[in-house]
Amino acid sequence: MQKNKLFLKGETKQTKQNIIFIDSDSLIKKDTNEYTKHDINKTKEYLSIKYNDCIYEQINSEDLAKFFYDIDNISVGIIKELLEIFSANLVITSKDNKSDEEIKSLFRLYGLDNYIIDIIKTKNYNSKSKDIKDYVTANNIENYIVFDEYDYTKELGHAFRRKSASLRIEDIKYSELLFNKDLKVIQDDTTIKLLSNNQEIISLRYVNYKIHNLNILNLDLQRIYNYEYEGKEYIEYLINYLTMTNNVDYILLDMNQIHDESLNISGALDHNNIYTINKTHNDTLHQISECKKKIMRIHEKSVI
Repeated sequence: MQKNKLFLKGETKQTKQNIIFIDSDSLIKKDTNEYTKHDINKTKEYLSIKYNDCIYEQINSEDLAKFFYDIDNISVGIIKELLEIFSANLVITSKDNKSDEEIKSLFRLYGLDNYIIDIIKTKNYNSKSKDIKDYVTANNIENYIVFDEYDYTKELGHAFRRKSASLRIEDIKYSELLFNKDLKVIQDDTTIKLLSNNQEIISLRYVNYKIHNLNILNLDLQRIYNYEYEGKEYIEYLINYLTMTNNVDYILLDMNQIHDESLNISGALDHNNIYTINKTHNDTLHQISECKKKIMRIHEKSVI
């Protein structure tokens, strides 16, 4: 594996470096196809002249046009803010055959190229989490975040999953939690708590259900927390924590609590192993039972 150039300047450890991992096409809006309304060859010519760089002539015309016309400007703005707030750098993951220079030239269109310190070539979705984990280990990186449309939370812990390309304003606050090494999670048989500097911030109750070899957690989001803190980011942090622990296979949440205006943590639903029930109905136990059956059907298919 190629070592990041940042770590080849006589230093063997850079544990304080903040790194944001994003995919080479993660900032492109899905299914908008705005680029189809434009002459992509003229776009290529325009960019070559504007930046006085013939590298844009080498990039696939469709890929270049997508990056120019279908970019998610909200996500770009949030990434820029995160880079500035946390003095972070970008590591790009890419599974296509573009050169490093071509990838950097695409990010140059939005002023992000100077933040790129390395590019990891991955084979496919399945290998990406291992490639990132190997890179983090090889470069002694402790503080990092992974933004991706796939759910790598269980494998990487520091990951967000966004089903669409768009990041959210809340991701800025949540990123601070992931970069914060003072956070600590403690858990007993009925409660999970989040502490900062050994002070309890939030406490959530849960009930465990065992089905064969699966551990299903019914989590109650009716919380008790220190009101000097914002609540929703910490709840989402705990949910993400639970999705990545090896002893939790699936989580049940009350859909009314998820969409409560005071919480607004619908992003938690982006995880593959989260299911919702409606606890305001009288058939809560029946819903839980049906959820368990659905989980078992999905699980049985996945192991065949």
